[in-house]
Amino acid sequence: MISGNFLLLPTQSWLLDVVGFAPPEYLPTTLDPRMTVSGIPPEFETTPIALLITFQLFFLFFNILGEEFWWRGYILPRQEIVHGQYTWILHGLLWTLFHIFWWWNLIFLLRGALAASFVAQKSQNTTIIIIAHLLVNTLGGTIILFLTG
Repeated sequence: MISGNFLLLPTQSWLLDVVGFAPPEYLPTTLDPRMTVSGIPPEFETTPIALLITFQLFFLFFNILGEEFWWRGYILPRQEIVHGQYTWILHGLLWTLFHIFWWWNLIFLLRGALAASFVAQKSQNTTIIIIAHLLVNTLGGTIILFLTG
């Protein structure tokens, strides 16, 4: 999933160029595909490391609770009752659309969403997806913490 995500990362810029609608100006540089950041993002240079760690943990808690336990732990099994063996496709598409607020990343997210839904449905277990999601979502935050520390 991680290597595939890096291959699809250029689709962010492609979507921005084709659609011609820029993301909101208030995005931090770490989320804004128009920015190229080398080193520590400017908004993190003066942020205390304890606050960065607290934010990262808060974000991860609600991210995993909302996306993994709710989407793949609660919704997916109920969709499977109705849609059967191909539920993972519908579920992956809906989970991707759940991120419509991050529209320039939809193609980037789709591959991982389909893979996560497939693995969760076929294994009837969300543990591996929770671990993968934690790894993907902590890479950037961990790098920033090491750079600021």
